[in-house]
Amino acid sequence: MRIAFVRHSFLNRGGDKIVAEYASYLADAGHDVSIKSNVVDTVFELSSNVALERFNIFGKFGTILSLLTRKIEADIIVADIIALSFLLYLKNGHKVFYFAQDYNENIYQNFLQKLFIRGLYALGLSYFRIPVISVSDELATVFVDRFGISPVVVRNGINIKTFYNDPDKSLLATKKGKVVLFFSRRDYRKGFDLALKTLNSVSRDKSNSIEAWTVGEPLMAGELDCPVHNFGYVAEKEMRQILSSADLFLYPSRFEGFGLMVLEAFACGCPVVTTKAIQYAVNEKNALVSPIDDVESLAHNVLRLMSDEKLAKKLTDEAAHYVTDYTLERSAKLFEKALLTMRE
Repeated sequence: MRIAFVRHSFLNRGGDKIVAEYASYLADAGHDVSIKSNVVDTVFELSSNVALERFNIFGKFGTILSLLTRKIEADIIVADIIALSFLLYLKNGHKVFYFAQDYNENIYQNFLQKLFIRGLYALGLSYFRIPVISVSDELATVFVDRFGISPVVVRNGINIKTFYNDPDKSLLATKKGKVVLFFSRRDYRKGFDLALKTLNSVSRDKSNSIEAWTVGEPLMAGELDCPVHNFGYVAEKEMRQILSSADLFLYPSRFEGFGLMVLEAFACGCPVVTTKAIQYAVNEKNALVSPIDDVESLAHNVLRLMSDEKLAKKLTDEAAHYVTDYTLERSAKLFEKALLTMRE
């Protein structure tokens, strides 16, 4: 089967990682798989059996023009942005699948932009009936309630051969206190501003010696009142060692389709403070969970985990057990089955 994943950009986000993993699995399973993208700048590895192809015209306009002027030579075309799915459908018809890793309307705060995206969803899903694969039951419910369609649910998974408890001695030796790790991406949905406010609140208590580790975008001088070590975007082995060496992972997201990094923290034995946006995080069981936008609660939970090793161990033990139900191998097989079944 010829399967094409079509994107504007292939970068270092959780959605990019899942596409890389699924494309590699499908290619190694014998399918003819390609990733077609305009911008490619990623640390994620691909199977040598996956063809990585770039569009000929640069920029977002180039992506739009490319999709409107030529058909994609594939039996199945997968896009995880509704605008791309809509454009692809206009030229390629029923070969197109929408892989819903998030609800794209959440990207925007402007009312008119939200209305435009809602319209694309209505046309693409309710009118054209583009088939949908959703990464969670909660996200699928959004599409059922708003657009009257029933997605196939394939929960994301992680490679437990890659993500496991593996603290790095050199990292441990550099720690200047309790280390709080967070994902540095200036995205309203991910709660970057909430992470800064939370850590600055914790830092004001001088009885706590904390250090922030970040992966992703570098922080600007003065954004945090505590020592900061920015690792940048890292490959999976380094990510495993960073998660395994930190004292807790702070993930104050406002909106999530799934929330892959929390699952990776679970697998690496790193205690998690997050929000109700992560549907599979259960307060006091596998994580400490705060209301969305509640900096006071987030700071309180960070302080609790920093001071209570017994609680941290209880959460990480339960999280390690929980993650066994979310393996990449299982997810990839179900994704392949969904594509082939829905195409029939």
